[in-house]
Amino acid sequence: MGVAREFQIPLEGLQVRVSHKQNLLVGGPNDPQQRQMRITELYRHISVRGPITEEERERLLWGAEHCPVHNSISAAIPIRTTIAVLQEGASRG
Repeated sequence: MGVAREFQIPLEGLQVRVSHKQNLLVGGPNDPQQRQMRITELYRHISVRGPITEEERERLLWGAEHCPVHNSISAAIPIRTTIAVLQEGASRG
């Protein structure tokens, strides 16, 4: 992530998982109305590893929610983002 590099956040690993919610299926796999299906919401879960502080975690979340891809997509589809620290190290000053 550019934010991690810019603020020298010591990430040891980063994983992003995206899932989605879409409107319900109508009548089965051959129903022509299924062509009207739309994604109605995206869920983004970010997992990071490294000795990061709460402030750094918040900075990473801010970066994810203000990147060009997020800005482009979120105008049409809501994106819900969570971020979790998988391995916390000692707090750095």
